[in-house]
Amino acid sequence: MDQYTTALLNALLQKLGEEFSDNCVLMVFSGPVPATAYAATGSATHLITYSDAGTGDPLRFDSPANAMMAKDPLQTWSGDALASGSGTFFRIVQLGDDGESAVDPDVVLRYQGTIGVVNSTWNTNKTYTMGNPDSIDQFFWVI
Repeated sequence: MDQYTTALLNALLQKLGEEFSDNCVLMVFSGPVPATAYAATGSATHLITYSDAGTGDPLRFDSPANAMMAKDPLQTWSGDALASGSGTFFRIVQLGDDGESAVDPDVVLRYQGTIGVVNSTWNTNKTYTMGNPDSIDQFFWVI
């Protein structure tokens, strides 16, 4: 099993923060989880996109600490549901990436994780209703 020091994990998260903070949105989908982060979403349904206060402005992360990087506590991550359902996966994508199309994995930075109540990247049981607003109070990026 691989072992990492907290300092190394914080350094890796710092680099992720440099690439994504103030340059990304978080998109939630229902349906089959694509095999890779660079694959198209296929038949999955795009449920919601979270941005700063639902304006489309990018999300920010706080400085890494204790091997995790939290959402910026000064931001409200929110959006309006585009469809109804429960999420099965999410993507954090940089501005300019539609988050749904297949992309070149050697060029585009994209993160994909699973959603569920146990053994998921994001443990939540959120249910979305088309047209209704939603927000995220806490989000931690952990590697």
